[in-house]
Amino acid sequence: MRLITVIEAPFDHVIATISQVNVVRKLLNNGWIRLVIVDPESGKVHVHSRGQWHEREKLVTADGVVFEEANAS
Repeated sequence: MRLITVIEAPFDHVIATISQVNVVRKLLNNGWIRLVIVDPESGKVHVHSRGQWHEREKLVTADGVVFEEANAS
């Protein structure tokens, strides 16, 4: 079981903060936590998985909740 955290903030700001917090960076890179960033400026969803960031137009969770690009219709 892993902790999944969703942060709604500009992607670049979150990345800059993570790079300065060694403990969080290690937990993220070693797969102990999963991180999803919803960028309110771009509407993009960024998911950290297997040591890399993946950009998504939308994210559907197990319970059917959808995070979508702000401009999507």
